Amino acid sequence: MKEEAGIMFQIIDEMSELIYVVDLENYHLLYMNKTGRDSFGITDVRGQLCYKLVHDKDSPCEFCPNAFLTEDAFYTWEHSNGKLDRHFLLKDRIIDWNGKKVKIEVAFDMTQKEEQQAALRNELEMENLITACAKKLIEADKEGNALKDVLRMTGSYLQAENAVLFQEIKGDFQKVCEWNSEKDAHPELPMKQDPGLLSCFRDGKAVILHNPEDIRLQFPEEYRQLAAGQIHTLAIVPLLWDDKCVGCLRLYNFPLPVTTGTNVLLTSIGFFLSSALYRQWSIRQLEKFGYFDTLTMLMNRNAYVRDLEKSFLFPVGVIYIDVNGIKEKNDLFGHQHGDSILVDTAKTIRTCCPGKGNYRVGGDEFVTICENISQEEFQHITDTLEQEFASKNNYTVALGSCWDKDPEDMQELLYRADERMYLDKQLHYRNNDRADRYRFTLDDVYGMIQPGRLQKMLQENRFFIRYRPRFSMADKKADGIEAVVYCRGEEGKLLLPEQFLPVLEEVHMIRTLDFYVLEEVCRQIHEWCRKTDMLLPVSIKLSKSTLEIESFTGLLDSLLDKYSVPVSLLEIETEIKDKKDQDTLLQTIETLKARGVSIIIDNFGIRNVNLNLFVSMDFDMLKLDKRMLLHLSDNGKCRKTITALVDFCRKMDITVIADGIQTNGQYQILRDTGCSKGLGDYFASPLPGDELEQLYFR
Repeated sequence: MKEEAGIMFQIIDEMSELIYVVDLENYHLLYMNKTGRDSFGITDVRGQLCYKLVHDKDSPCEFCPNAFLTEDAFYTWEHSNGKLDRHFLLKDRIIDWNGKKVKIEVAFDMTQKEEQQAALRNELEMENLITACAKKLIEADKEGNALKDVLRMTGSYLQAENAVLFQEIKGDFQKVCEWNSEKDAHPELPMKQDPGLLSCFRDGKAVILHNPEDIRLQFPEEYRQLAAGQIHTLAIVPLLWDDKCVGCLRLYNFPLPVTTGTNVLLTSIGFFLSSALYRQWSIRQLEKFGYFDTLTMLMNRNAYVRDLEKSFLFPVGVIYIDVNGIKEKNDLFGHQHGDSILVDTAKTIRTCCPGKGNYRVGGDEFVTICENISQEEFQHITDTLEQEFASKNNYTVALGSCWDKDPEDMQELLYRADERMYLDKQLHYRNNDRADRYRFTLDDVYGMIQPGRLQKMLQENRFFIRYRPRFSMADKKADGIEAVVYCRGEEGKLLLPEQFLPVLEEVHMIRTLDFYVLEEVCRQIHEWCRKTDMLLPVSIKLSKSTLEIESFTGLLDSLLDKYSVPVSLLEIETEIKDKKDQDTLLQTIETLKARGVSIIIDNFGIRNVNLNLFVSMDFDMLKLDKRMLLHLSDNGKCRKTITALVDFCRKMDITVIADGIQTNGQYQILRDTGCSKGLGDYFASPLPGDELEQLYFR
């Protein structure tokens, strides 16, 4: 038996696993194989305590598994041995040792496998971090918050104390965003375009500084700043656009070591931050082009409309300027000459009104808004402008101004300035030929928008509605009616809707007229239903301004109930000019559709082409812009475009209406494209309600 035991111990002694036997009562080591003795650097384990020799502790280990051991099976667990700096898989069991119960432990060295798993976990964490940062930047509504989130995630992952994002602005690197851990922030290093540490960016790779002493001689100024800030590690990640460094990400005081994976992580984060900054720059450029007139470099009408929504600093003054006879000058001398006049006008305004809100709001119309200005200073600016323009030899302007200490209505102040400019324009044309383009023929429209004037005109019944039948293109039978509002001017002159509706909409007065027309149409439908078997629906065009009223659907329901109008006999038509209109009206249109109201999208095809409409908005009919019909007979591409659009709408269960059909040739072409419905003088002109009743309901 002893001989067999000796052979067994010889075998155990030669095994590569670390094996030892320990007394359960006093923790004395009874045996350790050669692998164990060599690992701990001893030749004899007698008298050694297991917790002292194996774990370098002065008392039994708090993680000792003795309480869980049995004689029936091995107890398996893992532990990293700090003394050997190795990770082991351990198997412990109680055995009989010369008549005494002892513990045997077999330790399998899993260090290499654990390192591989740790490396894989670390790589996965980095991949997840890169993905999360990219997603955060791509999906961000506000770029600034997303940038700070990316700095936080990157800094936290690397256990850095600070992360700072810089961007080159006019030759210097300026801080864009910063994240700090709970520790104190460190002072910022001076950043210049070429000297210093940034010279290392020429290869586009991150610079990782493990020890400030490494740069003491080459970059003494940066070394001084690092030492003063108690910075012991620093990473600088270049942000590149087309291989040009336009910024950097800096991380301070993170634990070493930095691995190859860390460099990959920082390079990837740098790429996404570069993309985010480039997107910010692109958006700013688009906004610049969207809100600046490229000819005169003044703010344009978009900026003017945007700024009218803000709160102005009072007192405030407004100046309207209009170049006289610009169309005639374009016709006589060419548009280049006319453009030079507009540029000179803008230059004069900018010189006389520096730092003010200067806008080109139309082809030859300019507006200046002077905020927080005294009456004396405003009058001086106005006088200077008049003197400067009076000295021009090749053109003249009409100018109107108005100042108020505390205006109740900014729009009214603008109207008064515009009215004075208009009077100045009249004085000019008394001694000169009238310009065909100028709004002398639209005096009634201008008067319509004066305070209180629209309500008075409504009371005087100056607005009236005509009804235009809509026809099926297949059999030329009436299948609907369109309500059209007209106006009588001061001298009985007929004003067409396209002359006054855009003006009322622009000055936010269209709602009053819209509700007047809506009620009159409901009243007329009620009369038709009372006297006839009316089955044709009536469409009425309403502005975005009206439809976006929060209580609109409730007001509509009240009118329908008041006049007992079935919802099936009313169609609402509106115009979607851009994504903003679409987002604003989406909820209202969904609510109207749920109530059974048919929705028509107007003027699609020339100015308003928004394909996203078909995806995100539920509507019934699409009315083509009548300008698409102008060259229908001689433009093959136009016919093909309409045919494709009609086919597309048919697949989407949307009916296409052609507006403005004037000739039989247009009718034949449109019918062949598959267009379902048509409007225009070819079929019928707008009629009073009683005449339409006689022709189509009896």
